[in-house]
Amino acid sequence: MTDKDWQQRLDALWAEFDQHEPDDFVGKIESLTAGLPPGDAVALFERASAK
Repeated sequence: MTDKDWQQRLDALWAEFDQHEPDDFVGKIESLTAGLPPGDAVALFERASAK
């Protein structure tokens, strides 16, 4: 997956924020950021924002 594809998936997920239960949304963010390197600033930010 390219960076552009990843960003589009992230943007789409945030656009659907109100359509998910909180735990479900956090799980989806966790899954989406799981492929990023440990300690990645973007992953940490997205995970914190989702909670």
